[in-house]
Amino acid sequence: LADPFQFLLQSAHSINIAAMAGIDDGITGAVMGRFLLKSLKLEGKQLDIMVDRMSKQFGYTKKEMGEIRQLFIDSARYEIDPTNLVEGYVAPSNSIGRAKGKRARVIGNTVNKSWEKTMNAGMFFFNKGEQITRVTAFGAAVRKWKAANPSMSVLSPEGRSWVINKEQAYSLNMTNMSRAQIQQGLLRVPTQFYSYMLRSFEGIFVGKDLTRSERRRLAMMVGPFYGMTGIGLS
Repeated sequence: LADPFQFLLQSAHSINIAAMAGIDDGITGAVMGRFLLKSLKLEGKQLDIMVDRMSKQFGYTKKEMGEIRQLFIDSARYEIDPTNLVEGYVAPSNSIGRAKGKRARVIGNTVNKSWEKTMNAGMFFFNKGEQITRVTAFGAAVRKWKAANPSMSVLSPEGRSWVINKEQAYSLNMTNMSRAQIQQGLLRVPTQFYSYMLRSFEGIFVGKDLTRSERRRLAMMVGPFYGMTGIGLS
C-alpha cells in the first residue's frame, strides 16, 4: 500500500469533481478546500487573518466564511478512518488481541499497536490522495449551495444536509457505509477492487443528489477509461 501511485490514483477523482461541478465551482472549490484544511492548524490572530483573506478571495462575508469553516470541522470528512475507507482498504482484525491470558493480551496489544502503526504508514499516500478528493468535493458542494441560496447559512439544517449529501455524491459515496448490495456477503471479496467502477456507474445511471448535467459530465470523464460501450452509452 505504501505506493506513491496511490496518491495520484486517489486524488485523480478531484478532476472528475471539477468537471461535474463545473470548472469555476470545481477548481475554486478545490482551492477553498485546501485553504480550509490549512486553517485547521491555525488559531488566534493568524486564524482570524486567514479567514478574512479567504472571505475576500472566495467572495463571502467573514461571517459566511467562518460558518463554512465550522461545517468543514463538523463534518470531519478530511479525517480518513476505517469507517470512511472504501471496501478493500480496512485492516483485518488480529485474533491475538482477543486472547484470554494476561500475558497474551499484553503481547496482543503490542502486536496490534505495531500493526496499526505499520498500516498507517502504509496508507499515507492513499490517505493523502483521498483527503484531496474529499476537500475538493466539500468546497465544490459549498460553492453550489451558496450560489443557489446566498441568504441562507450553511449551518442551517437544510444547508448542512444539502452540502454533506452533495459532497458525498461528488466523491461517489466511496465509503464502507455506502457500499452497494453487490459488494456485500459472498460477493464482498471478488468485487472489492471494482468499487470505483461500480460507484461511477451508479453516479451516472442513478446519480442520487447529482443533476442530469453533472451525471452527463461524469460520464464524459469516465467514458475514455471504460469505453462508452462499457458504461452503456453506445
